Amino acid sequence: MNLRIYFIAIIVFLFIVASCNSEPKKKTASTISINRMESDQKKSDLIPDKVYDKFAKIVCGKIEKIPTNIDAVYYDSFAKKLNQKLIEIDKVRLNPISKWNADALKRNSTSDTTPVFYPFSGGDFLHLNSLYPNANHYIMMAKESVGSIPDFDAMDKSETKSYILAVDNILRDVYDKSYFITKNMTKDINSTLVNGMLPVLLWSVSQTGHIVTKVEELSVDEFGNKTYKPFQVGESKATAVRITFGDPNVRIEKTLTYYSCDISDAGIEQNRSLELTLKKIPPSNCFVKSASYLMHYETFSKIRNIVMEKAIYLVQDDTGIPYKYFDKGKFKFELYGTYIEPVADFSSNLFQKEMAEAYKSNEFKSELLFSLGYHWQTKNQNQMIAIRL
Repeated sequence: MNLRIYFIAIIVFLFIVASCNSEPKKKTASTISINRMESDQKKSDLIPDKVYDKFAKIVCGKIEKIPTNIDAVYYDSFAKKLNQKLIEIDKVRLNPISKWNADALKRNSTSDTTPVFYPFSGGDFLHLNSLYPNANHYIMMAKESVGSIPDFDAMDKSETKSYILAVDNILRDVYDKSYFITKNMTKDINSTLVNGMLPVLLWSVSQTGHIVTKVEELSVDEFGNKTYKPFQVGESKATAVRITFGDPNVRIEKTLTYYSCDISDAGIEQNRSLELTLKKIPPSNCFVKSASYLMHYETFSKIRNIVMEKAIYLVQDDTGIPYKYFDKGKFKFELYGTYIEPVADFSSNLFQKEMAEAYKSNEFKSELLFSLGYHWQTKNQNQMIAIRL
């Protein structure tokens, strides 16, 4: 009997010792210090590019130490006005867009870190980032040239002011309407100091709270092989560019690749490297807006088919791929807003009867709480989400 009690006592003792050893260790001052150092080290991994991050911050009104060749009085006024404008855009458009799509992605169990493909994009990273802020790579394609970045350090106060004004001016339609008006953008590129989309893209990357860590010129050969080299300030003939950047709070580098190209059927057929680039785009989340209804026409059937082939999850308005072209056995749909005829700039023949009927079905989900697209004056916006089954 005594022996039995002895063994029980030993077991209880061992249990108590094991329990004590399994308790989590308290954080000491030294472990807290180490953790903080590790966190700081991760933050320092995002090293701002001395030229392009500075340029981006200057043109979007975020440079803290104003260079001596910029009129400080003018710049302070410009930055304040732009900041107020963007606060309002965030409130009525960007933040509602982010919440709406984040809810839809979650509801449909779709990853928000997946690469994103945005054809007919122009330089609109602002809205793309609002939809997919956590994507690891953004692929944008449009006809507008890449353009160049001036040597800001070599410019005087009059020249820097003119350039900052030119960047702000090319974005005027994005501020007011959410999209670039093609004729205005073409005129601006051909007649102002901003000669392409790279300045606009850098503006957008910085304006959305990111640090620019690298800018590279991208070349694709006839076999689809890609080569990169540092982008140089001054005149450039680049047809594609890759921007590497990251959120300093998240400390993860991401990339944005912009291709200046013709994605009509004829343009793809005449450009072997573009054709191979399109084929190599991974399965992606996609975005199409204010795309002039180009994919309604047979002359844009190739890019239409590519988007439907690559799309895991697609957000688009009625200017994108017509509803009738989707394989209903491969996609399910969520319809939002109000579907009406195209604005007066486009033919009423582009009205989709199939889409109108779908808006009467259980695919219709709700109205939209934001304006995004051509019907900005009437607020009769429509958005369709197509989710691959």
